[in-house]
Amino acid sequence: MKPRSARTGDSSGLESALADWARGAFKPVYLFAGEDTLRKEETLKKFQGHFFGKSSPEMNTDIFEGGTAAAGHILTAVRTFSLLGDRRLVLVKRAQDMPAAEINPLADGIPSLSGPNCLVLLLDEKAKETSVLVQAVKSAGSVMTFWMPFDNQLPAWVQERARSLGKSISTETAKTLVENVGPSLPDLLQELEKLSLQLKGKSTIDMADVESIQSDTRVLQYMELDRALWRRDRAKVLSLLETLRHQGQKSEGFPPRLAGIYRKLFLAKALISEKNSPDDVCNQFRIKSWQLKNEFLEALRSYTWDELLGCMEAVLEAERDFKTGRMEGDSGMTLLICRLTKTEEEAGLLR
Repeated sequence: MKPRSARTGDSSGLESALADWARGAFKPVYLFAGEDTLRKEETLKKFQGHFFGKSSPEMNTDIFEGGTAAAGHILTAVRTFSLLGDRRLVLVKRAQDMPAAEINPLADGIPSLSGPNCLVLLLDEKAKETSVLVQAVKSAGSVMTFWMPFDNQLPAWVQERARSLGKSISTETAKTLVENVGPSLPDLLQELEKLSLQLKGKSTIDMADVESIQSDTRVLQYMELDRALWRRDRAKVLSLLETLRHQGQKSEGFPPRLAGIYRKLFLAKALISEKNSPDDVCNQFRIKSWQLKNEFLEALRSYTWDELLGCMEAVLEAERDFKTGRMEGDSGMTLLICRLTKTEEEAGLLR
C-alpha cells in the first residue's frame, strides 16, 4: 500500500505529459486510470485543448464504451485519417469493462499505432501491471494513474482547490465542508465554486459560509455508510444517518439497511474461510476499487465471528423493537449505533 502522505494529487507522468502537450508532442496512446474521475476529466480536457488546437473536437472524436466496444473497430478508427487533415481522437470509456476476447487483439494492435491520431483509454480503477493492455500501452505510449485522496487528506484537497479559486479556508472549516458535502470530489468542487461566486468580496471562506450549505444537498457516496461501519466510526455513522433523516428518511427504515451491511461482511468472511480468493470475494460484492477492497478486507480481519453475530442480533432486535413500539426513533437509533461501534475498551467496561 502506498503511504497515505503520498496519495494526494499523485498521477504518474502527468507533469511531463502536460509539458509535452504544450509543445505539441503527443504519444499515439494514453491510458488514464484510477478512481479520481474529476482529475481524469480535467486532464482529458487539457489534453483535448492542446491536441485539437483550433480544430473541432466534436467532429474529430470517436467515442466507444468498453462493455460493447470491439477491438477491430477501435483500431480502425485510430488508423482512419480525417478528410480535413485534422487529428482524430479515439476515446474508450470504462475500458475495464472490455470483454477478455477484445482486450488481447486491442493490445496486439497498439504497438503499430502512430500519429497523428491518438487513442485514449479510460479506466475507473487502478491499472493492473500484469495486464497485457497496460503493458501494450506502456510500450507505445503512457499510463497515468489518478489516485483518490484518503479521507484524512480531503481537507487539504479542499484547501488546495480553494487557493486555485483565489480563496483561503482553514483546516477546521475545510473539515466541516467535507462533513456537510461528503467525500465526492466533484461535489466538493461544485460547492467551493458556489461559495467563491457568493463571496466575491471576501478572500476567506469561513465557518459561517460553510455551515450555510444545507444538508439536503448531501448525497451519500457509494458504500459510504458501509465504510463508516466497517471502521466502527461512530461519529461518521451518526452524521450520515442524521443527513438521511434530514432528507425525510425515517429511523425505522435504517435497521434493515444496517443488517444488509453486516450480512455482507458475514457472508464474505465465510467465503474467505472456505479458501475463496479475496479478489474473487470482492468482485462478487462489486467492490472493485483499490481503496474499497483494502478497507473491506481490513474489516473482515478486524471483526470476529462473535462480533458479527452480535451486531446482526443487535440490529434485528432493534428492528423488532421499532415494529412493536418498544423503541423510539432517533434516540433508539443513537443507542443502537453506540452499541454497534463500541471499542474494545468500551466492550471491556460493559462486561
